[in-house]
Amino acid sequence: MNKVKFISVLLTAVMCLSLSVTQAYVFADETAPSEVNASESSHPVPSGSESQTETDSAQNGRFTVVKSKNVKTATGMCGDKTVWLLDDSGTMTISGVGDMYDFETGDIVPWKSYKDSILAVVVSSGVSSVGERAFDGCKNLKKVTISETVMKIGSNAFNDCANLNSVSMDENLYNSYAGVFAGCPVVEVSFFASFPIIVNSGVSDVKRSSAGRKVTLTADIAEEGKRFDKWIVNRGEAVITVVDERTATFVMPSTSVEITATYKDTERKNNTLKARGKRTTLKRRKLRKKNQKLSRTKVMSVWGAKGRVRYRLLSVSKSKYKKYFKINSRTGAVTVKQKLRKGTYTVRCRVSVSGNEDYKSMSKTVSFKIKVK
Repeated sequence: MNKVKFISVLLTAVMCLSLSVTQAYVFADETAPSEVNASESSHPVPSGSESQTETDSAQNGRFTVVKSKNVKTATGMCGDKTVWLLDDSGTMTISGVGDMYDFETGDIVPWKSYKDSILAVVVSSGVSSVGERAFDGCKNLKKVTISETVMKIGSNAFNDCANLNSVSMDENLYNSYAGVFAGCPVVEVSFFASFPIIVNSGVSDVKRSSAGRKVTLTADIAEEGKRFDKWIVNRGEAVITVVDERTATFVMPSTSVEITATYKDTERKNNTLKARGKRTTLKRRKLRKKNQKLSRTKVMSVWGAKGRVRYRLLSVSKSKYKKYFKINSRTGAVTVKQKLRKGTYTVRCRVSVSGNEDYKSMSKTVSFKIKVK
């Protein structure tokens, strides 16, 4: 008996020890991935940046191991209407509209803490300048692409970027070339052509463009008594998608372009509204129980209207019974209220149409008869 008790106690101790080891193993497997992931990050985590997290799950026996993949980005303002963003590939993108800020030294730029992570810079369409000393001392920067909307590059913008070897920018920035890349011993600058866009009585989304880029046009709002007519190409080989719409696009040719939005007088035609009343009958026994509703087509015909149609009750032949009639201003449906006496009632209503840019507004008076028997 004592031998049996001893074996039972021994088995219980072994089971408890096994369970303790298993729990410790699960804890270790669940915490280890986050430690490994932190060491794999190649870029510093920006202060105030946003981090999106994806997860990969793998089944391992009785439990799941979850590994995090952090996609880190740094972003902020670098002008009144321009934004910078550094992604996890090392590409710094400047986007928005207008000028970047100028900086007295490279030590006060907003991306100061991430300079060593910048491998490429892209200045997007819409940005009009690159700030002074914006990328001064970015020693790992290798490639720069500057859009044709940039009109100015500040002095020493890319000073002392020792590994910078490729720059692409508009040929109109040639005068900005000198002094901008001081301390960049291996840089090669390539220039691409862009052409001016002149829009009369309207605007384009860019003032200059390289060939092949899609350009959007927007015509000015028409003056009173006028309306937009069409776009006319005065100079260049631009082909506008839809010439008679205020907002249109074209693909920039390899030449300068001048385009004009034209307008015409709004001499509108007389509206073609037609309306005619009908005669309909209601049964008194039904009208005693509840109101009766008649659709517009039961009491009148309306056709040829150019614009939005509205209806208004004017009068009833027996004026004291007008309160028994109601007309829906939008649909023209007529409601006859219960307890109306037998008789024939002539109802007059006004049918109005708003018109549009081609047709004038107008109204007609229509009479229809409702007989209660």
